[in-house]
Amino acid sequence: MSKEQLPLKYHFTIEARDKDNNIKATNSVYNTVMNVGKIAVGKMFSGEGGPVASFVYIALGSNNAAVVATQTTLSGEIADAGCDRSIDTTPTTSGTGSVAVINKTFSVTNTVTVKEAGLFNGAVATGSMFARTTFSDVNVVSGDTIACSWNVSIS
Repeated sequence: MSKEQLPLKYHFTIEARDKDNNIKATNSVYNTVMNVGKIAVGKMFSGEGGPVASFVYIALGSNNAAVVATQTTLSGEIADAGCDRSIDTTPTTSGTGSVAVINKTFSVTNTVTVKEAGLFNGAVATGSMFARTTFSDVNVVSGDTIACSWNVSIS
């Protein structure tokens, strides 16, 4: 008997644009699923503890410390400058429904350097972190935008 495996892939893209819509920085990276994220997937199938809230909140951070699967928060979550944790109110699927896409564009209101991102299922202090990634510094100033996209693929 063969055993089918259900690999999940997680990919994050961040793109910063200036006030004139010129690209300032772009990063595209794979990320680490946190232990809490793996537990959430198990609970989605078992129903244990009730329904699992959707992971549709993107948070940005200012610390690129190494990613460790036991982390439950970003190392330096940004809570101001227009970069505070925000929800994608219209998450979608693509392909034949095998790719979940979570997008959010942040309107920057101050100078900040973004070095990490996390995917959560709730607002600050209440959400569990499904995944975290770090990347090259993204330096932005007031008037810039940061577009983030998280793709979770089942292949």
